[in-house]
Amino acid sequence: MADAQEFLKDFPLLKMKMNGKQIAYLDNGATTQKPEQIIKAICGYYGGCNANPHRGAYALSVKATEIYENARARTAKFINAARPEEIIFTKNATEALNLVAYSYGLHNVKAGDEIVISITEHHSNLVPWQFVAKTTGATLKYIYLEKDGNLSDEDIETKITEKTKIVAVTQVSNVLGLKNDVKKIVKKAHSVGAVAVVDGSQSVAHMKVDVRDLDCDFFAFSGHKMLSPMGIGVLYGKYDILDAMPPFLRGGDMIEYVEEQDTTYAELPAKFEAGTQNVGGAAGLTAAIDYLETITFDRIEAIEKDLVDYALPQLREQPYIELYGCARQQAGHHRLQRQGRPPARCGEHPRQLRRRSPRRPSLRAAAAPLSWSERELPRQLLSLQHARGHRPLDRCTQEGKGGPRLWRLKTSTQSSSASPAAIRRTSVICRMRRARSRATIRAAAMRSRWNSRSRTASSRMLPSRASAVPSHRPRRTS
Repeated sequence: MADAQEFLKDFPLLKMKMNGKQIAYLDNGATTQKPEQIIKAICGYYGGCNANPHRGAYALSVKATEIYENARARTAKFINAARPEEIIFTKNATEALNLVAYSYGLHNVKAGDEIVISITEHHSNLVPWQFVAKTTGATLKYIYLEKDGNLSDEDIETKITEKTKIVAVTQVSNVLGLKNDVKKIVKKAHSVGAVAVVDGSQSVAHMKVDVRDLDCDFFAFSGHKMLSPMGIGVLYGKYDILDAMPPFLRGGDMIEYVEEQDTTYAELPAKFEAGTQNVGGAAGLTAAIDYLETITFDRIEAIEKDLVDYALPQLREQPYIELYGCARQQAGHHRLQRQGRPPARCGEHPRQLRRRSPRRPSLRAAAAPLSWSERELPRQLLSLQHARGHRPLDRCTQEGKGGPRLWRLKTSTQSSSASPAAIRRTSVICRMRRARSRATIRAAAMRSRWNSRSRTASSRMLPSRASAVPSHRPRRTS
């Protein structure tokens, strides 16, 4: 069994205790913890050679430029890009995908064209394409899922047509944790003359990525999801496509010459890197790549496989959890949800894209490398059984007779037969009725307080309904 315990010592935060218990961090799909090696690299830059890159001939600026450009070359080698100029540094994957949408999409998509994405895309690879489609008059189409959670082969074949100009998909879904056959999708997109965009945010930390083997036109990912600091992201693009695209942002170091009425833009990659860049983040990204490659992805995948093989049987024993995801394609994380039968085709309705309601809680565990403790995991999983708010809403009942109506939400460990929409409507009605009841109680209390303050020996009493609430304040005498 591959042992992840030896790597825990590298993560300062995982040595800490919270509420008297050792931290077991499971939210790596959102962001990863940072090993000491990465933290030292960041501090080394800011403490030893902090300066603005590409802007000066003095020693510190030259050193900062070397760190920044070495990070670019290191990243290009990491994903097997053809040349360093194909690597554009951004703040994160969201900015990288927006760069493609604005600089390529808006200038190459027109009315009547089609953009195809999957229903499982992160909002960062969905909302920009909604914007492009609405702005240009294009049609946005979705590849839906089969029962096992995998992308529909039929949709891939039928929805990518001669009208398709852009196909944007994730390599590993942050929703279900499934690995998509990106290579097949890219090949289909190219067969109709479309450009292929791949979101690799959930894949680069778990598996070896080769953009030339995938043959994708664009590939985006965030550094903070692969152990490096926040604020550094990467966009890979084929050189010819990037070179023909207009800049995304303007100003700073992305210009060659500036005249009164015109500007000549710099060559790649500077054309897309306006303003002062995150050199400290680039230094951390280099250290993160070195750290992952020192461990090797073969070992990372082995550790993840052992952790997943251990966790899934434990989760299946819990009656309140249903696992979504295909066992034949595990990528280190899975979707956990309250027990209930999934639809025949997941994501069939656009409402599936909306943020989940607080009344429909979902539990997700992302087993990114090096952060799960086999000793801690069972305790964390079992504690979910008693977690407040993770049991499905069952019904709403009325209590009390006469006076203000008090409403109480009932829960059950059994799966609710009501639809999610009905559950949401019921919960809203209950909240409104409870608020109305509280307002009634407050009004009665105010009437009682006013009655107590204002009445005198000769004053008239308020109606009996208001005086039903006894006053605890002494009467004033004149």
